[in-house]
Amino acid sequence: MTAPQDSRTDAAPAPRWLTPLLWLLIAAAALVVFAPGLEGAFVYDDLRLVARAPASQSIGAAFERFLEPLYAFEDPGADVQRGLWRPLTSASFALGRTLGGGEPFAYHLISLALHLVAALLLMRLSALLLVTRAGTSAIRAWLCAGVAGLVFVLHPAQVESVAWISAVNDPLWVSLGLGALLAHERAALAGRASIVAGLLTLAALLAKEHAIVVPLLAVTLDLTARRRPRPAGLAPLGAACLLWYGLRVSVFGGADAGLFRPAGDYGLTAGREVSLRLELLGGFLQNILLPLDPAVFRPLRPELPEGSGVVWSALLWICGWLAALLWAARARRGAVLAGLYGFGVVVLPFIATPETAGRFPLSDRYVYLGVGLLALGAAAALGRLRSPAPLLGLGLLAAAGCGWVARGHVPTFAGDIAFNVAAVEDAPKDPN
Repeated sequence: MTAPQDSRTDAAPAPRWLTPLLWLLIAAAALVVFAPGLEGAFVYDDLRLVARAPASQSIGAAFERFLEPLYAFEDPGADVQRGLWRPLTSASFALGRTLGGGEPFAYHLISLALHLVAALLLMRLSALLLVTRAGTSAIRAWLCAGVAGLVFVLHPAQVESVAWISAVNDPLWVSLGLGALLAHERAALAGRASIVAGLLTLAALLAKEHAIVVPLLAVTLDLTARRRPRPAGLAPLGAACLLWYGLRVSVFGGADAGLFRPAGDYGLTAGREVSLRLELLGGFLQNILLPLDPAVFRPLRPELPEGSGVVWSALLWICGWLAALLWAARARRGAVLAGLYGFGVVVLPFIATPETAGRFPLSDRYVYLGVGLLALGAAAALGRLRSPAPLLGLGLLAAAGCGWVARGHVPTFAGDIAFNVAAVEDAPKDPN
């Protein structure tokens, strides 16, 4: 069932200066948007997870406490333990303290640097997919990748993960996860497995448990390339997941591995269980494709207000996404499919088990990678047009709009007062 790669692939490589030029332009745009956030103070969880957590005090402490939770949700004597075990995230906090003496600036600088690394890796993966799946010329592929990277960097949904120190785990795991996917894709094209992909997957899991989607995304890359996923090719990624699970079992002391216990009983009826999942999927799509109202907290509502129309609105967004998937499948647009399917894979854990995400399962940080994948899908679709004008025009317009909204959202994380005001506006009934 393995299909040969598209014979239209242009053998001429892109000029060597093109990739660094695109990345420098993206970095400059990111600095314009996120520079105000570099002066931001510690807010909310930053005090508990960064400023005071024992493992975050030094690099040596991070390694000494490698098998300790970053944060435990239950008392030490509870029968079932659940919590955050993210040793690489703790190590990044320790690095920030080492570089900046405990001042917030160094932590913010690390978050922004990782955000730019993630953008560069997204661009490289996007260009590779466009060349191998669509036969796009190298120059056109990198233009598409540059547009996707620019939208990814400037999108308002990314502000929470970049301007909030505690959320550095998102650019960290996504940088490692994209590196794993890039290594897997290159190895798959050569008909071999990649140990590097497995190691990067393990590192991504040690940064955040959401990286469990990386092997599923690797399968998505295989299927959208019309090649059969090879067990040998996926074995390093699977081994990484098993090792990570074993480590979590040792940390939390049970087969539950501290992962699967719900974060609370929210009294949802059977009907609301279904409508909540529709609300989340449609809400993620709306917050990415029409990012006009960024928020700090979007609380879970056990009951929807009558006449709110939330579910119907969500259904419209979902139908649009499914229609795009159907078109891409019928037209055999592999790169578009990779982006659209990939978005679904990224949000799947929160759609399947929304209660485990706590009181705010619609948080922007859950779609950090999803933003890039939808941007890839859109850029890949526009990149197939005869003229590059729609790609560049619409892409730059979308990026400019995203940057404008994002820059207005960055000051939300400037300090406790601004953060708490925004939090109360977004979730006025939450006691925290």
